[in-house]
Amino acid sequence: MSFADKLILGDDYVIEEHARFEVIRRKDVPADAILDAVRQHREHTYEGNVHVIKQDVKTQVSRVVMRKFDGSSAVVKHYPHRGIFRSYIHRVFGHPAERCFNGYRHLERAGFHVPPVYAFVSKMAFGGVAECLLLMQDVHEWGEEFDRLFYALVAAGEDGRFARTKALTSLAHELRRLHEARIVHGDLKTCNITIELRAEGDYRIGFLDWDDVRFGVEIDEEIVARSFAQIHASLPGSLPVKDRIRFAQEYFGVRKLERWHKRILLHSDEIARAHKIVYVTREGDKIETWSR
Repeated sequence: MSFADKLILGDDYVIEEHARFEVIRRKDVPADAILDAVRQHREHTYEGNVHVIKQDVKTQVSRVVMRKFDGSSAVVKHYPHRGIFRSYIHRVFGHPAERCFNGYRHLERAGFHVPPVYAFVSKMAFGGVAECLLLMQDVHEWGEEFDRLFYALVAAGEDGRFARTKALTSLAHELRRLHEARIVHGDLKTCNITIELRAEGDYRIGFLDWDDVRFGVEIDEEIVARSFAQIHASLPGSLPVKDRIRFAQEYFGVRKLERWHKRILLHSDEIARAHKIVYVTREGDKIETWSR
């Protein structure tokens, strides 16, 4: 099975076979640079080149150096083989790596701020997909994770209040733009959101990790509430009621919340507490209960 006919490619990608791998890469990134980055990730050399970001059952994510390209850092997201049954499910319903790649490409074409994907690498085995790897530009080349910046602004106290408000406002506006395009991210932990301070003094928001993306969705109150809840649950203790209200006001584009706005906000809080606190560590997602 080839992924070539399943991915949103265009004229800027080429398809090649290298040993047992199918490599779908951007034309401006040499094949030997892609294979070297994959080799770094697979061998886990830890000689100043590889840094593990996350490693659990579903995915293994690491940061590597594009030694044979431009020397910048890149991120490898690795979907390992999870058995013949899982491979069959992926063949029938689509592989999460396929959804992630197409999510990035779709958003890129729609004008959203996402890192360019350098390559999609796959290896087949008897019965289906053995493994897939996505290689993309490291977001730290042009921004940082939203939760890291936000925690720093919270720690700054009153000095960081104005910047914190601007960051939340920018995120609310970009989430609204995403929903206006009828796109549901599905996993809006703040570590999957990037933020960049631009020369103009405002913030630019980007989104990562599109494994659960859905397109052409009718956005209803439940989707909005769940999106709010995912953000809330990944900033525990740092998003007080006043900030949540301001976030909702910016998302809905109103100065005063109406009853149905407040209903969504209260429902998002219920969802966040029911699903507990979720954040990402090197060992994978961590889930904690809320402290009262």
